[in-house]
Amino acid sequence: MTIDTLGSGWKEYRSISVLATGLLVQGARTRLGGYYVSNTGAATAFLKFYDKATAGAATDTPVMTLAIPAASAANLMLGPGVQFDLGLSVRAVTGVADADTTAVGANEVIVNLFYF
Repeated sequence: MTIDTLGSGWKEYRSISVLATGLLVQGARTRLGGYYVSNTGAATAFLKFYDKATAGAATDTPVMTLAIPAASAANLMLGPGVQFDLGLSVRAVTGVADADTTAVGANEVIVNLFYF
C-alpha cells in the first residue's frame, strides 16, 4: 500500500508480512528516507533492501541488511535518504547470509518505509 503523505512527495509503503520471497516497493528510481520496522517473531530477522525493479531474491546481493532482534523494532529517518537507482525491494529471512532463504513466519516482520 502506498500513501502520499500530505502531498509532500514523500510516500509510505506498509506491509504487515515481509517474507523471504520479497516485495517490490517501487520499480523505478527511489530515495528511501526512513523506516519503522518490527519483528514480532522469536528469532532475529534480517531485512534486506535491494536496488532492483523487481522483487529481491536470494540470488541477488542486498544494498543494506538490517538485523531486527526478536520481539523488537527499529526506526530511522535518513535525512536526504539513500538512492536506489533501479527500484526498491525488500525481503526478510532469519539468516544473515545474502543467499539465505530461511523464511520468517507470516506477519512477523512489519515494515513502514518512507520514500519518494
